[in-house]
Amino acid sequence: MKGIGKLYSEFKHSLARDRKVIAPLQIVSRLEEYLTKRFCSVVLTASEMTILPLTSPGQRVDGRKIDMALLEGDLSRALDKKAAKLHRDELSIRAFVEVKYLRNRHRFGFGDATDEIRPTLQNLQDQLGTFDLARYAGYSVSLRGHRRDIYGLVLASCVRRDHEEDRNTVYIRKVNHCARQHQLSYYDLNYPQLDPAYENQPVTILGGHFRASLYTGLWRLRN
Repeated sequence: MKGIGKLYSEFKHSLARDRKVIAPLQIVSRLEEYLTKRFCSVVLTASEMTILPLTSPGQRVDGRKIDMALLEGDLSRALDKKAAKLHRDELSIRAFVEVKYLRNRHRFGFGDATDEIRPTLQNLQDQLGTFDLARYAGYSVSLRGHRRDIYGLVLASCVRRDHEEDRNTVYIRKVNHCARQHQLSYYDLNYPQLDPAYENQPVTILGGHFRASLYTGLWRLRN
């Protein structure tokens, strides 16, 4: 399986390439579900269809919900319901990803949304960490990373009017500071970090001039 770090890098570059499509959507609504699907698309393409990104796979019996599981295996013989059940154990979960979306403002207005940072990162802290179960959602679990971590894909949107002061750095510092308090770090560092996918992309909607920035991070719970 292609490493989660490489898949994340491919995803970040895809956001940069499609900034003119994504930036207007930041001004319209929350993008957590949309960006989750985009990550799925990148996983499928980057792995040449050898990884299956399964969203919300958990069942009631599992007792917990994880946004995404990345599966490897063989579906060639699962040609009907009976065969699919028989060959289910030929699929295994190789990585778990929890997706969180943060924003500085509510849509195109001026309402401050930074009060969402702390509860969102508290929830992420609760959901990350080591995964010790042998099975999840009916699939065997054989995580690729030696720490058996659940990863957090963090997406931070920053939108402002064109005439306003650029306070992106202040916003990102606030997110990272809160992340440190919740024992979160970049997947291969000892501290949290958000990477710019793009910054200050101009968007004009209904005569209003905006600047949209999007930051990403692949995080885990710090040891």
